[in-house]
Amino acid sequence: MHVSYLITQGLLVAGVSAIKGHRIRRQLNPNGPTDPGIVYDCTYYATYSSSSISCQKWVSPWGIKVKEFVEYNPSVKDDCSGLQVGHSYCVEANYGEPRVTEQPGASSTQVSEPEPTEDSKPSPTQDGLIKSCTSFYQAKKGDSCSKIIANYGTFDFAEFFKWNPAVEEDCSGIWANTWYCVGVPGTPTAAPTKTAGTTTTTKPTGASKPSTTQDGLIDSCVSFHQAGKGETCAKIVSNFGTFDFDTFFEWNPAVGKDCSGIWAGYYYCVGVPGTPTQKPSATSPKPTATGGVQTPSPIQEGLVKNCNKFHQITSTTTCASIKSYYNLPLSQFIAWNPDVQDDCSNLWAGYWVCVGVEGYKPTTTTKATSTTTLPANGISTPSPIQNGISKNCNKFHKVQSTTTCTSIENYYNVPFATFYSWNPAVGKNCESLLTNYWVCVGVVGWSPPTKTTTTKAATTTKPSNGISTPLPIQANMVGNCNKFHPVSSTTTCSSIQNYYSISLSDFGKWNPTVGANCANLWAGYNVCVGVIGGTPTKPSDGVKTPSPIQPKMTTNCKKFHKVASTTICASIQKYYKITMAQLLKWNPTVGSGCEKLWADYWVCVGV
Repeated sequence: MHVSYLITQGLLVAGVSAIKGHRIRRQLNPNGPTDPGIVYDCTYYATYSSSSISCQKWVSPWGIKVKEFVEYNPSVKDDCSGLQVGHSYCVEANYGEPRVTEQPGASSTQVSEPEPTEDSKPSPTQDGLIKSCTSFYQAKKGDSCSKIIANYGTFDFAEFFKWNPAVEEDCSGIWANTWYCVGVPGTPTAAPTKTAGTTTTTKPTGASKPSTTQDGLIDSCVSFHQAGKGETCAKIVSNFGTFDFDTFFEWNPAVGKDCSGIWAGYYYCVGVPGTPTQKPSATSPKPTATGGVQTPSPIQEGLVKNCNKFHQITSTTTCASIKSYYNLPLSQFIAWNPDVQDDCSNLWAGYWVCVGVEGYKPTTTTKATSTTTLPANGISTPSPIQNGISKNCNKFHKVQSTTTCTSIENYYNVPFATFYSWNPAVGKNCESLLTNYWVCVGVVGWSPPTKTTTTKAATTTKPSNGISTPLPIQANMVGNCNKFHPVSSTTTCSSIQNYYSISLSDFGKWNPTVGANCANLWAGYNVCVGVIGGTPTKPSDGVKTPSPIQPKMTTNCKKFHKVASTTICASIQKYYKITMAQLLKWNPTVGSGCEKLWADYWVCVGV
């Protein structure tokens, strides 16, 4: 039997190794215990490795049905309940040829005949293939349903899916080197041609395809668009207005369902024969909620039907910012927008989400208004602010995309515990520090702790090594320092280590006041980054680490990527072909929901 198939996620059979286009010889002899009654003419065996694999999924790659499998292995019941992990079972008899019904020496040697109701079926195929199929096609790497349909031009997707239900409605189940049905009795043998007096059209051959396109672009495309920098699928769909995202994805499958694969400078299909050339007129009906509120476009699947309040996602929007701004519990937000996912990993820029439904009233809290307020201290409170901010605040700081709680602590010399007490909405781990919001960094009657500085004169000094020491510096700095670095509000100990190729132990030894956890790295002060006789170290891989980076990044990184304001974890995964688990292992501060991917910082994308 010839078997050639793609191993799909979730189907892992021990000992399986597939070489495209070649016969797969599993086990000519069983390597595990066998049950009594296995057919005498068994030619291949396979060992059942895990009870989590269903019988149907386990036998399907061998091109046999469960009924045949049970026939080869009588100890297995019709519902496969007799399968035992570690046992070897027959998955092919008589090399896949018609079987002799009785053992040699018996009175009858009649050969069973195949069912006459269908043509000879090639192998391998997927489950559910229509029995009346008369024409087959072997899928190649990069094929899609739309590509196959366009190439034949004699059937549509509904028919193709009916004949091949295993491909799934989104065509995610199509496998390379597997045969699919492309014709049944009555299917035209050639694409219709245009003749006088008829309305049939020739099979579209597509316009001349421009260079720089991605794999899988539909062959029948007649209109193209070159993506610009920062352009999203939602923006393209909205600008053209003649197709929806599902259609755009069908024409351009390489962009991915989350549109993370769209690349600036590349051409994408925006029209096939029959696509309208103009947007619908302004009088075209728009979907409305039951309350009469128009639903904007585009939206994600599953959005609640009775939504009456919407919010458009930008590149900086997070679930936490929506939760804070609308005073909306995250569980409620996910219930209205299930496609976003519980971990908020599927929040798409440019799309609209529901933030209110008919009859829903948010919990009453004090929210920032569009105008400034005057507390008892007479200081104007800027807007927007997060919930729970201290009412007697008299000093504020606007959060930027690069701001961290640590940088605020260092710049204003305010302990995190104090900062958190004034701004509880930022979270105990600073996970909800929202960009473009104002936070409190001082209250009436509070004074920052006194910083201990050296008693040196206001001019630079020259120690015995002859190197001028800039001021100010922190107390207890080593006397033989010959290299200094001025600390800014965004400087971290990690960024200093990486930039100067020094160890944390050396840095702490030269600057003891900074502290083992870098809690006292003060902005505006100079720190020692080199001493007489000292030599900088390099990572074992010899690759220089750029700056700034986030804390806890792996020390053996060899490949880096600078995060832009539009960068998301999915786009990094797609571009560098790495998994989220790898990205998180190398950059743990990013967070499992990618909520702390900081713009303008470098992340590790290869070790």
